[in-house]
Amino acid sequence: MIFPLIFWLLLLLLAALVVEAALKWEEPWSKPAIALYGTVAAWYPGNLAYSGMLHFNELFSKTIINAALLQVIGFLVALRLFIFPVCKFLLRKAEKPPGVNLRSFASQIAPLFWSVFVLWLVLFSIAVFRLEGDILAVFWPPIAREKVILYAHSGMGGSTGFLVASAQYSYQMACAFFGVAFILSRGWLKSFSFIMICITWPYFMFDRNRNIQLAVAMPMLISYMLLGPAKVYFKVVLAVVFFAFFYIWFILVGSYRGDYDMSSFLQAPRLSSANLIKSRHSGLDMLEELCYINKFIENGTYKINHGERYLADVLNVVPRAIWKNKPLLGFDYAIARGFANPNARYGEVSISAIIATGMIGQGVVNFGRFFGVMAAALLASLWVGLLSRLWVERWKVGNAFLFILGLGLTFNLGREITLLVLWPFVFASFGVWIVHKFIKAPYQVNQRLARPRFRQ
Repeated sequence: MIFPLIFWLLLLLLAALVVEAALKWEEPWSKPAIALYGTVAAWYPGNLAYSGMLHFNELFSKTIINAALLQVIGFLVALRLFIFPVCKFLLRKAEKPPGVNLRSFASQIAPLFWSVFVLWLVLFSIAVFRLEGDILAVFWPPIAREKVILYAHSGMGGSTGFLVASAQYSYQMACAFFGVAFILSRGWLKSFSFIMICITWPYFMFDRNRNIQLAVAMPMLISYMLLGPAKVYFKVVLAVVFFAFFYIWFILVGSYRGDYDMSSFLQAPRLSSANLIKSRHSGLDMLEELCYINKFIENGTYKINHGERYLADVLNVVPRAIWKNKPLLGFDYAIARGFANPNARYGEVSISAIIATGMIGQGVVNFGRFFGVMAAALLASLWVGLLSRLWVERWKVGNAFLFILGLGLTFNLGREITLLVLWPFVFASFGVWIVHKFIKAPYQVNQRLARPRFRQ
């Protein structure tokens, strides 16, 4: 029985990497690196600890489990080796503050807030028109019998699918910004941000999509952890409370995922307090999926696609209205996992669910059991480098928000490094680029609004 020893070696490696990054906290790569290490810890060794070794022994041979754990170790080692050269390359032309020494980001919040608020107002008005004015359930979903979706679109796309999806991701990004504004602003703007949170967040919190809930809420927590004025011990307690709340909330969400009657959500709980404690999450199983991938490749039921899946993800930006035969993301692996729809018509391929491969498994299905791990580590290091560049240039209006938003999306990248997770970041980056393009000196902010209450 070898894999418990490899498991503890993996935990020791993770601890060493986190300690190293913490000791180099002032380095621009340290914060996104710690976020990525935490992501790997939750999705991989966390999966084994949460599900139990007995569960894995029932599904896979020890050889498969050992291979998967060694791939996670290899990923971490390669990631650590790639981070320095990638960051050096991406930071070589980073712009330093031209004589501006900001002590806070408060001076950036007001102009950003109004830009984002206008965007939200436009998108919300369009959604109201699409819903023919039936919007009360958007503010408080439990009053409706069915979930009201502002920008409903098929995963297969269509003639207007890309536009609708773009509006959806932009709306999500705007609502996430209200949480950041609440933490970093003060006075009436803080109060207004809180009102916007109360108006917009229930739409996401009562959704069944847990990764979207985290994507909206995490930037607010990260803003406070990085820039809040409280003592470190208070921030730690707050983070524990935050994750404990979402742990319980996600169990409740999971118990209602198959129920389309939203009005029953807040009625008599289906889970007693005892059953709630005993309930377990599903979906935290990227190590399990990595084991399945190794098993399928070993027995020949899944063929490595030599980068086609990565390419399909990049080309996902092309609307299906332009490219009707655009590749379908994840269909090949879902079929290998047994989720093909037996009721599909002759000549059609249909599946009942899309199964995430995990960021490491995603590399393996693309380039194999060794080079795939290296490819995944390289992509992850590019993400660390991009966020590091934003942190170095955080004095520019909007870059601090992009850094916080990207850090908040990092955990969801553990399921797969895909534009389907990063679209809010992409659209926010486009908006910030417009600000920088049309404002001659984006670093020139009102110094009277800057206060030493937030750590740089």
